[in-house]
Amino acid sequence: MRSSHPFITDYLAAIDESEWDEVVVVTPAMEFAGMYRNASLAAELSARPATVVDSRTAAAGEALVVLAGAQAAAAGEPPATVVAELEDASRRVDLVATLDTLEPIRRSRRVPAPVLTGSPGGAAHSIFRMRNGSVELVGEVASEEEAFRVIHEAFESGSVGGLESSTVFHADSPGAAERLCHLLGDVDFVSGFSAAMQVHTGPGVVGAAWLPKPARRATGSITEIAAR
Repeated sequence: MRSSHPFITDYLAAIDESEWDEVVVVTPAMEFAGMYRNASLAAELSARPATVVDSRTAAAGEALVVLAGAQAAAAGEPPATVVAELEDASRRVDLVATLDTLEPIRRSRRVPAPVLTGSPGGAAHSIFRMRNGSVELVGEVASEEEAFRVIHEAFESGSVGGLESSTVFHADSPGAAERLCHLLGDVDFVSGFSAAMQVHTGPGVVGAAWLPKPARRATGSITEIAAR
């Protein structure tokens, strides 16, 4: 276990040692780490066909993107369709979380400073949103209860059209994760950060990630649509 991202050789070994004819690799957003670059170089070096997809998020948000692609693969869809599902999910996935301070993430220098907008502040809980390759500081509140209220509001507004999947995640805070689950209602699963992730975030991170259902697309010919 290490806190640094996988090297090109790690990705190359994973691709070449796969038992499948084609491989799809999903990485955190390129703005957050060097994984997309390393995976892309490995895909170019491998003799096995491999496609790299930028999830445009990280952590539990990336997990939901991966699961969307895995469901397509499990259903027997070809690699091109799997990649299309992953890319579609990466455009829709949303994540909001709270942590005691942004300073551990700043000190880790794994996320470029310009991506972390806002100032450290002195409030007890910082709330941030991660989507489309950016981290936005939503605000700072004095209590966990207020932070969970903000997360709940974001979750509710982001799931008006329904959800494909959702999760609550935490960094060594199972009790807080349980309280957030109770507030949000049913989520598909709860996950804890690995020790490597906690090196970057510090303990006490609690949040939710979700994948809204896509907007309905009109189908059929122009004549059929007009007739409707």
